[in-house]
Amino acid sequence: KQITAVRWMDRREVCMLTTQHSDTMRQTRKQDGHTKQQTEKPHCVNDYNKNMGAVDRTDTMITSIESVRKSLKSYRSSKNYHIPRQTSKRGRPSDGDQPLRLREHFPSPVPPTPKKKYPNRHCHVCSNTTTGERRRRESRYMCAKCNSGLCVHPYFKKYHTLQHF
Repeated sequence: KQITAVRWMDRREVCMLTTQHSDTMRQTRKQDGHTKQQTEKPHCVNDYNKNMGAVDRTDTMITSIESVRKSLKSYRSSKNYHIPRQTSKRGRPSDGDQPLRLREHFPSPVPPTPKKKYPNRHCHVCSNTTTGERRRRESRYMCAKCNSGLCVHPYFKKYHTLQHF
């Protein structure tokens, strides 16, 4: 059997593949708005519209209507937009003591192993696939408390002070 591919434009583009119809056209009752001539419709489109069930009809109606509520997440983000802005501190940061959580985090060289005298570790920030540069970079320094390899400048400070480095 031969396959007929039809691409036809009414209100929107319609594409069909059929083995039962040829490329013949049929007159319709609609008139073209500019030329006032009767429009023609492919025979396969006419057959499809005539035999189309209620499920297909509702699907076409749903796709043509824009959704009022885009998604649940967009509603949440607009609702809770003001909360982080109210809880953040304003003004110049204080010159007080450093937070207790940072007192034990110091850059230290990666300890030697039996096979390597000067071993390296992958920098956790550089090789992070979601926030980093997504490249392989090795460093000879690490944080002994966190046990993660880090480039000394500038990522050691970023890793320990920023929530999303």
